[in-house]
Amino acid sequence: MDINNLTKQDIINMVDSLPGDFVVCKLNGKKLEMQYCSNTVPGYFGMNSEEFKQANADDAFNVIVESDHEYVFESVDGKPVGPEIIELSFRLKHKSNGFFWAHAKSKIIGKMDGCPVILSNYTNLTNEVSPYSEILDYSDTRIYVIDRHNYEILFMNNVPFCSVIPGTLPIDDNRFCYKMIHGYESPCYSCSMNNVVNTVLENRDIYDKHTKKWLHIKRQAVNWCGHEAIITFMTDISDRIRREQTIMENQQALNSLIKSTPAGKLLHSTCGLNDTIARYGGDEFIVIRQLEPKCDMSDTIKKIENGLSKLNESGKYPFDLSFSYGMACFDPDEDTIDDFLKEMDISMYDDKRAKSKELPDRRKR
Repeated sequence: MDINNLTKQDIINMVDSLPGDFVVCKLNGKKLEMQYCSNTVPGYFGMNSEEFKQANADDAFNVIVESDHEYVFESVDGKPVGPEIIELSFRLKHKSNGFFWAHAKSKIIGKMDGCPVILSNYTNLTNEVSPYSEILDYSDTRIYVIDRHNYEILFMNNVPFCSVIPGTLPIDDNRFCYKMIHGYESPCYSCSMNNVVNTVLENRDIYDKHTKKWLHIKRQAVNWCGHEAIITFMTDISDRIRREQTIMENQQALNSLIKSTPAGKLLHSTCGLNDTIARYGGDEFIVIRQLEPKCDMSDTIKKIENGLSKLNESGKYPFDLSFSYGMACFDPDEDTIDDFLKEMDISMYDDKRAKSKELPDRRKR
């Protein structure tokens, strides 16, 4: 066999008995002309043998995603005949699922009609990592990898909240992130993807006007199969934001109600701006303050008492207002909320009992 003048029969004799999934092509200029493929290869593409033969009839580059053509061509062009292994990962078109990632180990085994003949052993990376990537499908987070130069989506887990068909990565104009995820016709005007450098994470909340959703975004620069890419973690936090807004609105309404009562007005006028004041019961209020380094609110109690004296002396109300006080310190590493409130309640009733001997001791309940 003359490796500088191979025939199809030479190739069949050389490869047919080898274990594995092989494709043999002749690189004729910038065209790949298929000379041989293992019987198992068409299945990678979701095709039968006849469909695969037709897809490759004119040029085997037709089954490679167009934006990977140049990368594949440059990887094999000009390589000498010999044992050198050429390793590369790229995208191949699937009949129904858009594309899949393949890892090829290739070498130049000879020449045919003066053109290099390339033997490639294929591994379907998508199938290999499928058991692991399927785990990500159970997450509430959309994970996708984008080529930072042309905005193509290179990987996406199967989590809904965009228009993509589950389990499918398109190879048409919808393959761009701005089209597939946001429905835009051009890159997002506020896209910060290219501001992510090295391995620095972007971590922020955004409101997407197109989908009317609040999203939490994390991004990091990665190298994905030879592509300079950004991996993005996108979580729909709309429900959380709505809950927070509702809590805030309720707190504002409650604060307005508290401020309308004599006791509430007094507490708001005497406590600090950073204190949290809440109505706890019919006539009970809680003032929460972060205390460092010691647990002591005697200065606040003194201010409240001075305010009480002035209020009662003013005769503004047909009654005298008075407070009993209970204090407790909360250590998140040791205390529970229930224990914290119970300690505060007992302390307050100790103060009440000291002022009125008729009150029962709450600790005996």
